[in-house]
Amino acid sequence: MIHTDCNGTCLCEADSCPAVRVMQSGNAVSEQVFLKHKAGHRLPVLTRIMPSLDSNGNVVGAIEIFTDNPTIVNSKQKIDDLVKLALIDETTGLRNRRSAEMNLKLVTQEARAGIPSGAFLISVNRYSDHKTNLGNIGINGLMKVICMTIKSSLSENQMLFRWSDNEFLVILKNIELSILRLFPIKLKSLINSSFYNFEEYEICPTVSIAVINITLEDTIEVIHERFNTLIKRCEKSGGNYVSVDTI
Repeated sequence: MIHTDCNGTCLCEADSCPAVRVMQSGNAVSEQVFLKHKAGHRLPVLTRIMPSLDSNGNVVGAIEIFTDNPTIVNSKQKIDDLVKLALIDETTGLRNRRSAEMNLKLVTQEARAGIPSGAFLISVNRYSDHKTNLGNIGINGLMKVICMTIKSSLSENQMLFRWSDNEFLVILKNIELSILRLFPIKLKSLINSSFYNFEEYEICPTVSIAVINITLEDTIEVIHERFNTLIKRCEKSGGNYVSVDTI
């Protein structure tokens, strides 16, 4: 077992080893050290070392106990929590709009490298009415049902995000235009066939879907505009409609 202090100094030398110091002084010590994991990285731990005495009270060795360093562990958990809060939608567990826009930037860069990608925005029809009737708990349940229906139809290279309260975004990498045009139609039918029951309400959700391919000229702002134009077209058609813009 090889451990170091916070400066990376090896503590296994006789003059720096905590166990040696305990055996020399007879006093217990507690220190923060870093153990070497078998994979090669360092792990922060707290070590408590106590003298081992014989029947006459003489120091004959040392007992060393390692435990997780709660301060560092808690700090890491806080960082993980902040990352989740920044990038994860709490209701559905999906990556949120910030994460979606980060990934959209990546696919626009891939488009310039000749990799075809597409995206579609799924807007839940009558969201405000459903929320009024169902309340916060009920509307969250409805969105989870729709989320699970979408997730179950996606493959590994198709990413799902929570875009807004009433919208989901799907990014499809390396996809042919023919599939990009047809897939949202099938998905809309799947969502229409799903069912949500909450108290006295029974809902078969409907959605409007805006479909685009990612072009060389696209930026996040341009993508927003393309989606907004298509969603408005869906609304003018009465909702539960798929509008496609594949330039």
